[in-house]
Amino acid sequence: MQEAVSLCRGAGVALVYVPLLPHTHLSGAARWVGARKAVIQLSGRHKTSDQVWFTFCHEAAHLILHRTKNRNSIFVDETVFEDGCEQEFQADEWAGDFLIPKDAWLDFTLAGDFGEASVSSFAAGIGIAPGIVVGQLQHERFVSWSSLNHLKTKAELPWEAQGRPIRVREDTH
Repeated sequence: MQEAVSLCRGAGVALVYVPLLPHTHLSGAARWVGARKAVIQLSGRHKTSDQVWFTFCHEAAHLILHRTKNRNSIFVDETVFEDGCEQEFQADEWAGDFLIPKDAWLDFTLAGDFGEASVSSFAAGIGIAPGIVVGQLQHERFVSWSSLNHLKTKAELPWEAQGRPIRVREDTH
C-alpha cells in the first residue's frame, strides 16, 4: 500500500488510512481540499485486500467522475445506499470495471464456472489477485459470502503495525 500512497501523492491525492470509527460502517471517504488536491481516506473496515482495493477505486471514482459538479462535496460511503445515490452506484460501477474489465467479467460470469481453479485462472489472465474476483462474485451474488474466502488475503493495514494512523502530507504538488 505504500506504493499506492506514493503514486497518489504524485497525482495530487493524499491517501490516508484511518482506523474504523466505532459504531459506523464506513469503508472510505473522498474529498477535494483545493483546486488540484484531494484526499482519499480508507478505514480497511473489512480487512481483506479485495475490500480495500475496491474501496480505494470507489473513492477515486468519486474524484474522477464527480469532480466538476461537486467540487465542495465530501463522499462518505456506507454499505446502505439511500434514495438518490446515483453517484454511489456510478462509483461502484466504475470501481468494478476498473478492477475487472467489463467484457472479461461478462465472458467469465456467462461461462458459469466459479470453482477455485477457474477463478484463479481468470484472475491470472487479467493480472489481478484471485481474492478481488471472489469479492466481486460475492458482491454480485454469483457465489455465497462464505465461498472461496481462502482466496482472499488479509489487508496489510499500515496503522495496525504502528498502532496509530498514518498521516500523509496534503501539500502535494
